[in-house]
Amino acid sequence: MQNGKPDLQFCRSLETGVITMNNEVICKISSQYDMKIDDEHIANVFQGKEEYLPDEVKEEIYNVARLHANDIQNQL
Repeated sequence: MQNGKPDLQFCRSLETGVITMNNEVICKISSQYDMKIDDEHIANVFQGKEEYLPDEVKEEIYNVARLHANDIQNQL
């Protein structure tokens, strides 16, 4: 942990994990909106704390999360 947050250099994630989902979100936002976001932006969107990202970007983050959750359900 670093500053009370996990040090992502040492984290591992399964294909269905949060790290994988965040990477999908980051790639999608980067390609569609030419914006760079990080894990903290994504967490803030889910917690209702993100004030600066456009609403369409926030909605796309939720869309990717929904697809990811559906993939998990389908695997079960």
